[in-house]
Amino acid sequence: DEDKNNGLAVREMAAATRDGRFETEGWRVRKDGSRFWASVALAPIVDTEGVVQGYVKVARDLTERREQEQLVQRQRDEIIELSTPVIQVWDKVLVLPIIGTLDSLRASRLTESLLERISADQAEVVILDVSGVPAIDTDVAQHLLKTVEAARLMGTISVLCGVRPETAQAMVHLGIDLRNLRSRTTLKEALQLALQMVAATALVGQAGEHD
Repeated sequence: DEDKNNGLAVREMAAATRDGRFETEGWRVRKDGSRFWASVALAPIVDTEGVVQGYVKVARDLTERREQEQLVQRQRDEIIELSTPVIQVWDKVLVLPIIGTLDSLRASRLTESLLERISADQAEVVILDVSGVPAIDTDVAQHLLKTVEAARLMGTISVLCGVRPETAQAMVHLGIDLRNLRSRTTLKEALQLALQMVAATALVGQAGEHD
């Protein structure tokens, strides 16, 4: 009904007349009233004088294919979420173990998930463990820096750990500046540093209360 009210059929016929053919995908309605996702092809029927006498329309039911695509996308989303879990290892300390390739989409979701946990747990320190990342190039480094900056704006300190020697050399060669980012070789060392920072913050808070 909404398509009828919006004049969709008229626009489709106009496009088919202008271009000789029109193709699209969208919801269609069967005779029994049920909806299905269809691939639609529309072509004009022209007489010998070039006047449009009607249209030929073919609609293929793609409902099953669309459902499969949506299922695959949901599974991919779940895998991405499972591969970037944010773990609370101590009060106000979070660990984000990053495993696998870090592309733009995954980096964006990673940052969003991390910021939500920082807000929910009032985290003061987050440890980014990149020991499971096969390679760190300029794009991956920029994604990490954006995540660190977003966390900093929420008042959270980031600690990087798990950087392999060859990865460190590659990052230096690429000219990536990580001087403002605290780093440790292992997760154990990063956790020790995080606990020290949280303890120091607590002491400062207690001193302020006594003053």
